[in-house]
Amino acid sequence: LQNEAVSELILCSAHNSNINNVVVEGSTQLKNNGLIVYYSNNITIENVVSSNNYYGFYIYSSNNNRLIGNSVNSNIFDCIWFPPFLFSNNNLIIGNTITQNNQSGIFLRGSNNIIDGNIAMGNSVFGMYLSITNSSINNNVVIYNNKSGIYSGGGNRFKNNTVNYNNEEGIFIPFFGYNNLTNNTVSYNNRSGIRLNDNSYNLLQNNIVNHNGDHG
Repeated sequence: LQNEAVSELILCSAHNSNINNVVVEGSTQLKNNGLIVYYSNNITIENVVSSNNYYGFYIYSSNNNRLIGNSVNSNIFDCIWFPPFLFSNNNLIIGNTITQNNQSGIFLRGSNNIIDGNIAMGNSVFGMYLSITNSSINNNVVIYNNKSGIYSGGGNRFKNNTVNYNNEEGIFIPFFGYNNLTNNTVSYNNRSGIRLNDNSYNLLQNNIVNHNGDHG
């Protein structure tokens, strides 16, 4: 599907689909509208605008997907949402702009994901809530979110991210170690810049962490 404007788009067991250059804009009052994906693997969602919907993207138990260059803003629920208690693995989330949503910018649970080059700004909860392992979070700009910029599980790699001006921690990783944080800039957050709770076996190198409200 390409070059279309719709108020709702649902994919169910639609493996190997391509969605390109589509506008999804409906009503914030309807609790199912947006771009909704169920049990669909190996799909590409590229250059899609999803705004003023209940969900931005709702992706349910789906793996090996690519979300590239999309604009997702002003939605009522989480912007790019992979529901909790369901794992979505091996996904690429690259170059998306995720702003002014009423929940978190990205909510993801799974492993072996790549989150690269996204902008998550001005979301009402977390910029990124990542209950993930063995994943790469690189080159993202995460700013002006109402809670932590990045809240993450452990066993991940964070490189070249800019995480500034968030209302709580810049990067918060509780209860799990084996993280590698390299070349990140984490500044002007209202609480700690980088907070690791009950964590072991972490590597932090060449990070700039300053002007935060609490500890570095």
